[in-house]
Amino acid sequence: MSNFSQTLKNFVSNQEITIQTLSKISGVDRSFIQHILAGKRIPADITVLEKIMKALMLTPSQEQKLRHLYNVDRLGEDNYNRHLSVKDMIENIDSIKDSNSFNVNVNYNHDFSNFQSVNVLSGISEINYMLKAIIEVESTKKDGYVKLLIQPEHSFLLELLLSIGKNSSLHMEHIFCLNKEVSVNSDNYQNLKYVKNVMPLLLSEADYNVFIYYDDLDVKFNNTSLFPYFIITSDKVIAISPNLNYALFYMTADVHQLYKKLYNDMYHLSIPLVEKVYDPLDYLNKYHQLEFKNQESKNSNLATYSFLAQPCFMYFTNREQLNKYMYDFPQKDEVVSLMAKRSESYYQLLLKGHMFTSYFNEEGLDSFWSTGRISEVPDSFYDPITKDDCMKLLEVLYKNILETPYQAIAVDPDKLKISPYLSITAFNESMIFFMYIHPVKGPFHLVIQEKSIAYSVHSFLEYLKDSQLAYSRESTLDLLKRKIQQYKLEF
Repeated sequence: MSNFSQTLKNFVSNQEITIQTLSKISGVDRSFIQHILAGKRIPADITVLEKIMKALMLTPSQEQKLRHLYNVDRLGEDNYNRHLSVKDMIENIDSIKDSNSFNVNVNYNHDFSNFQSVNVLSGISEINYMLKAIIEVESTKKDGYVKLLIQPEHSFLLELLLSIGKNSSLHMEHIFCLNKEVSVNSDNYQNLKYVKNVMPLLLSEADYNVFIYYDDLDVKFNNTSLFPYFIITSDKVIAISPNLNYALFYMTADVHQLYKKLYNDMYHLSIPLVEKVYDPLDYLNKYHQLEFKNQESKNSNLATYSFLAQPCFMYFTNREQLNKYMYDFPQKDEVVSLMAKRSESYYQLLLKGHMFTSYFNEEGLDSFWSTGRISEVPDSFYDPITKDDCMKLLEVLYKNILETPYQAIAVDPDKLKISPYLSITAFNESMIFFMYIHPVKGPFHLVIQEKSIAYSVHSFLEYLKDSQLAYSRESTLDLLKRKIQQYKLEF
């Protein structure tokens, strides 16, 4: 018997209610309830569980516990934990924006003249103080740099790099290890946690670059490793123990040279975690090439997912509309051509049955209507779309949901937050596109090809459409119909 069945059985027993009475109050078949309590069946639709919980008059904490156990039982614990990790990483984007919202002028001055060539540091506070001092001084140098070989679990260090990096031209390189023992059935918690931890730096103004290699994390970093982590500046080194409680601080040229060689050796064995794409045209070229490659694939099960506050409108635009709103700039014809080809080829794929799912929320719809802006396209490219053309796009969107395999699914804002500054596109299980609208730098893209992260994000987006986090097809259509009627009255 599963934990879900046993827990529900205990709640029924504590309420001193008969199965027949529970069936009558909930409207759920008596034999089906008996099979659930015996661990022989699990409801395919959570609304069945909701009816039973309502009939039992459970407390909010009891209901939350049952929903959690239900999801674990239905999806498997590893799959469920992986989905939770991806959800947590996505929802963290809003707090990242807040951390990027201000800059300050700084002038650091620390005196190292009293330190010896080799210094023993003990305790997290002492180590953090030294890290802060050497990185602050390094940030004032014209060609200052920080090279890190350390797992992204040191929250003070990451926050320090974020704070200093966005207020200086300090060049930062970070190498860390991802777990190689990640399979399709794994929860992938550790790798996802590491990527979540470095995401604020990746999406900031800092000159921060991440490189990864693979190993068995449980074996590589343990208490028998003396000082596996180290941080190098242009003239200093700190080597740190696995538990972050002990460190050696070096100020000698020969030791500095040795650690630079160790770092460079590991650098050549590592690969970039992400590819940053700042030029929108470069992104469009890469995006179009990948879509074309997917279209030519013999894998008929390929499906595309997008996750952003607005529904994905760009597939329903045409060349005439693009020419109408695009500014005149040197590469306009090339941009319009790429976008138009993408829309035309995509629509043909829809007619052939290609699956495309676009997640959005009501706030994103309102933003599109009020601003005339499509979040997938940089504002610097085009004039705001008129209300008349906004309405046409909404009606085309609604029609395609009814008549083609295209799925636009509204997300429940109380259960899953979608940042208006983030969009995610997943073509397959091996490559994910993140677009982030930075408050200072504007939009740029991160391309993630790391297999465990790409698979986890794709798997979450696939799971989302049938989860409790999203509305049903019927509820989504009702929402769209209601909003279109509302906008027509405003119009």
